[in-house]
Amino acid sequence: MFLKKTFTLVGLIALFLGLQQLIEKKTHGFYLQKIFATDIPSSWQTLPPDADVLKRLDQPYYFLGAGSECFAFFSADGKSVIKFFKLDKLRPVYLLRGLFIEDHSDWAEESSFSFVKRVLGMRAFRIQRTFNSLKLSHDYLKEETGILYLHLNLQNIVDKKFTLYDPCGIAHTIDLNQTHFYIQESATSLTEHLLSLKEKGEWEEACRSIDSLCALIVQRAKKGFADRDPRIKNFGFIGQRALEIDTGSFIPAMQMKEPQSCRQELFYATRELDEWAQKNYPDLAIYLSLHLENLLKWYTLSNE
Repeated sequence: MFLKKTFTLVGLIALFLGLQQLIEKKTHGFYLQKIFATDIPSSWQTLPPDADVLKRLDQPYYFLGAGSECFAFFSADGKSVIKFFKLDKLRPVYLLRGLFIEDHSDWAEESSFSFVKRVLGMRAFRIQRTFNSLKLSHDYLKEETGILYLHLNLQNIVDKKFTLYDPCGIAHTIDLNQTHFYIQESATSLTEHLLSLKEKGEWEEACRSIDSLCALIVQRAKKGFADRDPRIKNFGFIGQRALEIDTGSFIPAMQMKEPQSCRQELFYATRELDEWAQKNYPDLAIYLSLHLENLLKWYTLSNE
């Protein structure tokens, strides 16, 4: 009898976990409550939306994907992406990094219990860090990131209801004034862009894309900003113009303006691309290597 109950309990737990994973896979972890929160500081200086932004918001948006910090939705006309922040308090990343690795209790004020403060402190720390990076992107790196509008405070400046379609295709009408979000120009991922050019045999365009990407990295470094996460999935293209589509990892770093630091940033930011190109586009990997060699050599000579 005991064994029967034990097996039944184990079976129910397995069923519950299986259903949970199935739902998570189907929804990508999205539900409306995750993008609403009233405990985020409203101290960010941001501009109201202009006519272009309001026009971009006057259409439905459809689920695109989920990153570590945001849910992304693309516009019906394919020209814009809106990203809502994941604001739930008990995300696994907070438990892992907040409770067991790093102590961010100084960031939390919600509880007197130390272990709760560590978890909630990680949330507050990550939100602050992400918002800081976005503000930098909006103020100094608009061209490099394609960012169009920031809504970091809960304030009544978007006078219209907004419709989004979740991963299951269900429509939701929400009040944007009660959320935290930002809007970017829609871009094609770096790898998808390059593979498309390879398939169409547009070699010169592929080379120009590499030139644009390297110029983007140098331009951002010369402005005095470093990227904590320069992986190839965080780069994209609008036509032949490269940009950084992940805007949550920038930090001020005046040393980036120095030739040696800029050279290092260029090298490390393209290392993963080089590995990808060697497997998927060998000829382009050769071009990337030669272009970097010439660029780094020019950088050295011009600063001697």
